[in-house]
Amino acid sequence: MRTNIGHLQQAAALVAIAAAACAQAPEPATRALWDSTFLRNRPAQKKVSRVPQAVASGATDDAFVGLTVWRLRRSRPADELGVRMFVHEHVDEHDTEWTPERVPADSLLTAGQMFRLSIETARAGYLYIVDRDQYSDGSFSDPRLIFPTLRTRGGNNRVTPGAPVEFPAWDDHPPYLRLVPSQSQVAAVLTLVITPQPLANITIGENAPKLDPRQLAEWESKWGSQTTRLDADHTVGHALTVAEKAAATGVQPLTIHDPAPQTLYKVEAKEGHPLLVTVPLRIRK
Repeated sequence: MRTNIGHLQQAAALVAIAAAACAQAPEPATRALWDSTFLRNRPAQKKVSRVPQAVASGATDDAFVGLTVWRLRRSRPADELGVRMFVHEHVDEHDTEWTPERVPADSLLTAGQMFRLSIETARAGYLYIVDRDQYSDGSFSDPRLIFPTLRTRGGNNRVTPGAPVEFPAWDDHPPYLRLVPSQSQVAAVLTLVITPQPLANITIGENAPKLDPRQLAEWESKWGSQTTRLDADHTVGHALTVAEKAAATGVQPLTIHDPAPQTLYKVEAKEGHPLLVTVPLRIRK
């Protein structure tokens, strides 16, 4: 994916992981239970009681990764002013206001589409995002570590409940990704890794470095596990809220009363182990 993010990995292994990541359990009651379990890890709003700590039977712990894909659309009069962004790409064009709105993680992205990503976890850790292009013949580009870099959040990749990491950051230039796929590209495959401690063998620099494919294969082998995904159908198309922007910019964390991520991934990982989720962002042809 040619945006500000770069880009074999063994195709069979990745397909298996991606298939597990996309497994659906569409029951609304299950998503509601996941939301409750996820949200109770966020900070409690002052003078408002937290969600009870007792977890209903069948609920999980904190091995959740939340992802929201924000598609930029032209702003509407009803959109809150605080969440609009100006896009100015050519000197002969006027600035245009755009608003991020939620789409499912498996939505088909179109060439030229502007979008953003928001990642939140139910446990504190350190976030790493690896990007690869997937082609129609099943092959993949070399992996590239697109986050963290010094150009986004000063290299700070700490993620905590209620404090999502938005990529790109709001003060990045530009503050969005634009999809410019090659002719044979069918997906931009993201690998999200949340580790309890910073990875010792990763040096954070200005640009997104290429990773040795063997390094990513090792992470997948050590930390890959069964993953189940659920989307919140009732929030598809909702615009970014002022509270969500405030949390992403470090002003104030989200609380249990703010929206949950659009897509939740439940990872079968033990307490204290890294979480690894593979997300294929599919491209419309």
